[in-house]
Amino acid sequence: MATTPIVLERPMPNSQNYFYIIGYPVCYATPTKQLLPVESELPIGLIQGIDLDAKGRYCITFKGHKKFVLTAKKVLNTWTNPDNIPVTDLLATDGYQLDTELVAPLSRSAQFTELLATILPLKAPLTTLPSHYIVVDCEFGWLFKKTATGQTINWQQTTIAGAHTSIYQLSALGFNQTQSTSVYFNRYLDNPYFLLAKKLTGLRETGQTLTDYEQQSNPVTVLRAFIATVLTPGLPLVFWDQRNDLQNLQWLLAYHYQDLTPAEQAIITTPIQVFDCEKYTNQVINRSSNQQLTTVHDLPLNGVAGLLNIVNPKQHNALWDALTIHHVMRQLAAIRATEPTILTAPQRPQPTQIPSLTKAQHVHQLRAAGKTYREIALALGISISGVNYILKKSATTE
Repeated sequence: MATTPIVLERPMPNSQNYFYIIGYPVCYATPTKQLLPVESELPIGLIQGIDLDAKGRYCITFKGHKKFVLTAKKVLNTWTNPDNIPVTDLLATDGYQLDTELVAPLSRSAQFTELLATILPLKAPLTTLPSHYIVVDCEFGWLFKKTATGQTINWQQTTIAGAHTSIYQLSALGFNQTQSTSVYFNRYLDNPYFLLAKKLTGLRETGQTLTDYEQQSNPVTVLRAFIATVLTPGLPLVFWDQRNDLQNLQWLLAYHYQDLTPAEQAIITTPIQVFDCEKYTNQVINRSSNQQLTTVHDLPLNGVAGLLNIVNPKQHNALWDALTIHHVMRQLAAIRATEPTILTAPQRPQPTQIPSLTKAQHVHQLRAAGKTYREIALALGISISGVNYILKKSATTE
């Protein structure tokens, strides 16, 4: 009988839960319980196995990649398959719709896959905070396709060239140490596969007319401006978590590659340096950890900002988040540069030594409390004459 799970459900903050299913890419669940691939996780491939290690952690292996480990508290549900039924039927018992063609996004056209691999290739990762850099942040919109049945129009989530989301807001701010530079970029992108609500939000945020907004938010127009303003200087790019932002940016540049000039194509295929602020946060936290190489915290930007007493009034706005990344990074650098307080073992408190009274002091103490000579003699185990001697001697001395 199978005892290890073939499916794990992992709760994710501020998004749909992730599903790890053997034989499939990492998926997320829509509100209608459809399981769709997570675009940012597609490059790591299909899940090959799920095992329990000696510590009771779930070890998820991907083709050609090392294991990804989840502790039990990070797993919401598991499914085992003792009867060896199709996984689609297993999940259907709980109402989840698993498309047997889910692996299709992994088999994009060979030409697009090859092109995508050449867009913004990475140099060796930066391990120290750069002094002169550009912070980049993105906001995303889900992709939908419109279907019509008679007089009814429906919008259904869709996948285009392997992507189910695309960049909706693209922002960048330049800094030299703590000082702002001339790099200031904040653009919205229009997309026929976005819901109308995205366009209405863009119109409200920019204050533009519909005609101006559609011209200025054309993806090719935005990408050309981004290349000229952000990529041309050749400075390191700082992300909070480079995985999702950078992969979506690479996808968008690859998707519109043919619309760019040869000079622009040359720039976007030139290797770049990237500094990942979330990984830097882990380095600062893990300097006190006994498992520095394995502990990953996956902390949200604005959560870390709150811990550092930094308030972002417009969270999940790419421009404001880019500014937040900068301030969080500088404060983390200051913390890391500060000599840590290294604790020593707790010490058991020592009992207080109370000096003992002499017999004469006891006599005077009891006499002052109103005790008779006899009572004092009985209490201290001496004779009445002895009590009398002590008290008279004291009086004579005084």
